[in-house]
Amino acid sequence: MNASTKALSEELEKALKQVEQAHQEWVAALDAVDDLIFLHDKDFRILRCNKAYQRCAGIPFKQIIGQPYYEIFPKTAGPLPFSMRAMKKAEEEEEEEEVMVGDATYLSRSFSIKDEQGAYLYSVHILEDITARKQSESLLQQERDFSDGMVDTAQVIILVLNPQGQIVRFNRYMEDLTGYSLNEVRGKDWFSTFLAESEREETRALFLGAIQDIQTRGNVTALLTKDGPQRLIEWYDKTLKDVAGNTTGLLSVGLDVTERKHSEAQLRASEEKHRLLFESSRDALMMLAPPSWKFTSANTATLQLFGAASVSEFTALGPWNVSPDRQPDGRSSVEKAQEMIATAMREGSHFFEWEHQRIDGMPFPADVLLTRMELEGQVSVQATVRDISERKNTENKLRATQEKIQNIFDSSPNAIYLVDLNGMVAECNQTTVNLHGYSNKEELLGTSGFNLVVENERQHARELLGDLVSRGAMHNVELTMLRKDGSQFRGETAGSVLRDPSGKPTGIVVIMTDITERKVAEERLLLSSQLLDNTADSIMAFDFDGNFIYLNEAAWKTRGYTRDELMAMNLHALDVPAYEKFIEAKIVELMEQGTNTFEAAHRCKDGSIMPIEVTSLIIESGGRKIILSSSRNITERKKAEESLRRANRALKTLSAGNLALVRAMREDELLQEVVDVIVEQGGYSMAAVYYAEDDSGESIKPMAWAGIKDSYYSGQIMSWAATEQAVPLTRAIRSRTPQICRDIAVDPGFKAWKDAALTRGNVSNIALPLTGGGRTFGGLSIFSSDVNAFDEEEVRLLEELTNDLAYGITTLRTRREHEQHTKILHDSLEQSIQTIADTVEARDPYTAGHQRRVAELATAIAREMGLSENQLRGLHLAAIIHDLGKIHIPSEILSKPGRLSTIEYMLIKEHPQDGYDILKNVKFPWPIADMVLQHHERLDGSGYPQGLKGDAILLEARILCVADVVEAMSSHRPYRPGLGINAALEEINLGRGTHYDSQVVDACVTLFNEKNYVIPT
Repeated sequence: MNASTKALSEELEKALKQVEQAHQEWVAALDAVDDLIFLHDKDFRILRCNKAYQRCAGIPFKQIIGQPYYEIFPKTAGPLPFSMRAMKKAEEEEEEEEVMVGDATYLSRSFSIKDEQGAYLYSVHILEDITARKQSESLLQQERDFSDGMVDTAQVIILVLNPQGQIVRFNRYMEDLTGYSLNEVRGKDWFSTFLAESEREETRALFLGAIQDIQTRGNVTALLTKDGPQRLIEWYDKTLKDVAGNTTGLLSVGLDVTERKHSEAQLRASEEKHRLLFESSRDALMMLAPPSWKFTSANTATLQLFGAASVSEFTALGPWNVSPDRQPDGRSSVEKAQEMIATAMREGSHFFEWEHQRIDGMPFPADVLLTRMELEGQVSVQATVRDISERKNTENKLRATQEKIQNIFDSSPNAIYLVDLNGMVAECNQTTVNLHGYSNKEELLGTSGFNLVVENERQHARELLGDLVSRGAMHNVELTMLRKDGSQFRGETAGSVLRDPSGKPTGIVVIMTDITERKVAEERLLLSSQLLDNTADSIMAFDFDGNFIYLNEAAWKTRGYTRDELMAMNLHALDVPAYEKFIEAKIVELMEQGTNTFEAAHRCKDGSIMPIEVTSLIIESGGRKIILSSSRNITERKKAEESLRRANRALKTLSAGNLALVRAMREDELLQEVVDVIVEQGGYSMAAVYYAEDDSGESIKPMAWAGIKDSYYSGQIMSWAATEQAVPLTRAIRSRTPQICRDIAVDPGFKAWKDAALTRGNVSNIALPLTGGGRTFGGLSIFSSDVNAFDEEEVRLLEELTNDLAYGITTLRTRREHEQHTKILHDSLEQSIQTIADTVEARDPYTAGHQRRVAELATAIAREMGLSENQLRGLHLAAIIHDLGKIHIPSEILSKPGRLSTIEYMLIKEHPQDGYDILKNVKFPWPIADMVLQHHERLDGSGYPQGLKGDAILLEARILCVADVVEAMSSHRPYRPGLGINAALEEINLGRGTHYDSQVVDACVTLFNEKNYVIPT
């Protein structure tokens, strides 16, 4: 082979390798695409396909190649029409068509490839799965149908204005109400078209406030209609904004309140929502090579996506150069990109969402698929990037729209039901739940909506449902509805049919307004004329100067006039002077608010004063505004209120007084607290307790008082002897019954006291006897600043308080006597026990004082542990005689200086049992005999005489045990010197939890180490 031939061969071989490499790269790129791609010949037989197509076909590549594509995927009766058209076109123009395969929808595109002479070579066929997009489109359409259905069936005005106040849209209800169609007035100025000239400027100002998000809820305007009559509309406004937050207009919801003067309703209407369908973009493909992971190649879609002018410009970058510094989760893009590449290298592929950035700095979200590849031994990664900005925007818009629709749904003042075609409740708002008296909507969901209608109207409701499905809408149908508790209300309903994209009915939305109050108002209107003349309340109509226009019969009769007499008078002639300024203020308030209610008084013809409750409102009659007033004679109510006030005052005093009775421990404290309660809690001007003395002068001694500013009352000497000028107090003590003076100024008994009492604000008085033990021992005197105080109920409650006070005094005295007697018995018992202890210790001079010192230490330990005073007393007495049984032991053994023999020690161990036998029949308030018996027992059962363990040993005996050990070890004995307190504490610490109770040991150690306790000598 010559040199030129060899060079040509090598060049040919190199070219073939390049072709092969390009082919492999092309095939790899084709396989990395998610869309289904295949090539077919003129007979529609498959020449090549990518992996995505092979996966959908579900058979190996070898079985696919050469087969008609319509027999493989998608399976159809023959070639798709658009692919046949693509073959016939002279130019390489793309044909596309949507193809359904089972539940999936594909966008199928096809174009033909021809040679330079125009002869057909093959066709390229691409299937893009658009199922999710179609579902989103369907969902968006359903949302729009639902929103439009609600708008068109809502029984309120729904109006959309642009920022200049021009009409953009309104609903069918507005058309029915005004007689104008939307086409007649669309684009016209709202204010000049539908509002009277007198209201335009004010309403335009409200509009400007509303368009700036200033609260203007509840504004009422008169709406002009095409045929002339006006309708009063209450408006609720909401500013409309686009996604960027810019104001695009105003949504106004209007309620017709012309015939509903006594009820209010609120309604938010749905906003018309326009959603933009999104288009999926072509995928961008690029290759990355290690170790720098810079881009090595990119397709045209990549350049368009990232805004690169050329492949060379783009391949100079790495993945972090086309990303912001940080991803939405806050992580560094460089760090996270390396992690994503590492995952793809390890697992073969990795799919994720990523925040990308175009070369001009504009960010955009994307779906990214990284695929690990190996071409000619070189490992690289292919990145497939799809811009999902439109999808993200659509999702956000959809979410926002759903939230807005849900807000309208939930906040509507009308009940809204979504039912299926059989009338079963599928959804409802909170107003529905509240209106029917349920706790939550789960109680209603899945139940029959017909069960919410009274039984005798259910068949009619079923017929209405059938008509609604056939006609598509229903308006202003009245039904009697049921609440959960069985009560009824009247509802006005409207409905419309919900349909799927094909137009097939899928459900029904029903909107219902509670018109019970309106119905009641209509019925009341029919009866009003009769009621006015027969009502007991006074009905007056007069102008703003007080001149009467109308009076019902009660108005002139209750004031003692004839109708003509009162009609000839002015309203202000009836006013009581004390109320003149008050009435002037109420008229001003009425003109500002339109209605008010207050209490006043009128002077009757005979000069008497009649208290009244007045309700007034401004109405329009005969083209002018007048005041309509209803007044009621409240004389009896005022009397009842005063009586109730007095009873409440006495009841409050009784309650607080009884609390004082419970708290008081001493008689003087009880008396003072009760009189303080009467004055401070009850609001009486003065109260005092006096005791009747049994001396010759039958004197009365003041014991406690309150409400007295000086010593006048308390310093007076009175007698409970019978006199002509006896005050209520002395009369009460002698008669043993309550005595009342309702006006001190005219009571003869208060002649000597009158000036002093009145000067100090005491106007009336009641005195109640304190009785106990069969005799009256004193009295309670209470003064009030009110004339004619102390009615029957108040006296009854104060009498109950006095009886409780007398009982409390008697109880305290009895308790004091009992405590004194008990103290004497306890002192005698302690003296007796101490005498016994002294007798025992007299036999053993070496241990003299041992029992007393043990008693002091045991009591200190028990106090440190928080035992009650009663337990401390019993423990102390038991400790004083805990060695009582040693009285049976010979004194020579007790005082033996040397070691005891076994028999002698056994005799010593008998002393707890001997002590118990002596004490067991003595009736103590405490288990003293058991404490003595158990004071040598140990927790682990090693003690004597019974070998008790743990909780079987009394707590007091466990305390006595530790105190006995500590005192014995620290004191001198005939057979050894004292070991000292440190040795004693070491001993009980060693036996803590085994021999001795842990809590007792801890308390004992705390006494000596922290509180410097010293065993008494």
